[in-house]
Amino acid sequence: MRTISYIATTGLALGLGLYESSMLGSLPSGFAYVHPLVPILVLFFLLKRPQAAYILAGASGVVVDLISSTPSGFATARWLVVAFCIDLFADNIITNKSMYGAWILVILARCVEFVILGGTFVFYEFVLERAFITYSINNYLVTLLVDFGLITLLFLGTTVFTKRFLTFIPFIKGRYGG
Repeated sequence: MRTISYIATTGLALGLGLYESSMLGSLPSGFAYVHPLVPILVLFFLLKRPQAAYILAGASGVVVDLISSTPSGFATARWLVVAFCIDLFADNIITNKSMYGAWILVILARCVEFVILGGTFVFYEFVLERAFITYSINNYLVTLLVDFGLITLLFLGTTVFTKRFLTFIPFIKGRYGG
């Protein structure tokens, strides 16, 4: 990665971490379901930018862990594990770079996060004997639907502006010597 890429990725990570830890509670209730980190991680892995994705997950998690006024459930470790699972599945199982593959990776990431948060809830409640507030399954389903919309917009926007995920060769007049 170039230096400007590091700066841009770190800036995006800081912005997402601030949004997740402080701004999310201040926005109107409809925005409570907008958690853009996972769709952006999926997009980075689809674009074959794993280093940027890990930086994004780690830096956002550090910001959330440092700034959040409530227990955040070890956001740094949680998002790095989610990023690792996305990377593993994107490279070995879902090798096509399609919209369906992006949706499956978002489902996988949210399921991994849900399991990790469930384990964190059990750890806080029964080992530490402290309260840990987690989301209900209904909130996760709505968040998953919002993630579908975000990854669709990101995927299609990337396709339109960069021609990265095109599956056909556009036949332009005169391209093949005709």
